[in-house]
Amino acid sequence: LVAASPAIKGVHNIQISQITPEQPRLTLHACISDPREAASALATAKAYLDKNYGIQNSTIQIEIGDECPDADIANTSEPVFEVHENKNPSAPIKTQGRGAAALAASD
Repeated sequence: LVAASPAIKGVHNIQISQITPEQPRLTLHACISDPREAASALATAKAYLDKNYGIQNSTIQIEIGDECPDADIANTSEPVFEVHENKNPSAPIKTQGRGAAALAASD
């Protein structure tokens, strides 16, 4: 992607999954320097992923500069997502946590 778009200075936090072999999904963070280039960088990245890898469904987070707003979450050893046994099945499940929601049992 860096070679495909002069606006993209780097990529990180790349995650890919497949619902079926025909449905790959990708998320990533793309760093750019100039916020005016965000739309063209996004369009170029999506076209590149489709043409070269057949990925038509992607979520790309555009970041200006070198600061990643998710850096604190990515650099921690604490789990972001936890599943706890629900001791009261009739009670709704509450969510808590940072970043992605963590599932916790209701009282």
